[in-house]
Amino acid sequence: MLYIDELLGNQAAPPPHPFWKFAFWVSGSAPGLRINRIFKTVLCTEPGRIARTLLEALEGEPILVPSHGAPLRRAEDVSRVRALLQSIAS
Repeated sequence: MLYIDELLGNQAAPPPHPFWKFAFWVSGSAPGLRINRIFKTVLCTEPGRIARTLLEALEGEPILVPSHGAPLRRAEDVSRVRALLQSIAS
């Protein structure tokens, strides 16, 4: 099991508060399995380093637990997470 922190989310819907709903819509951070661009851009000083660290930890068939949203258990979800992290790891 791997906790993913704030960098990725798997939200079924945007946050309910109008400000955050708008912010997540503008940034493309939710709904669905996505990079939390608000965190990546505003709150994170080294997103590439975090992405590389998570990629190193993604061995085997882990259950992924994002900070926001439902856990990810399917192999295709883990593959999607790898692709999202690789897009910012360099």
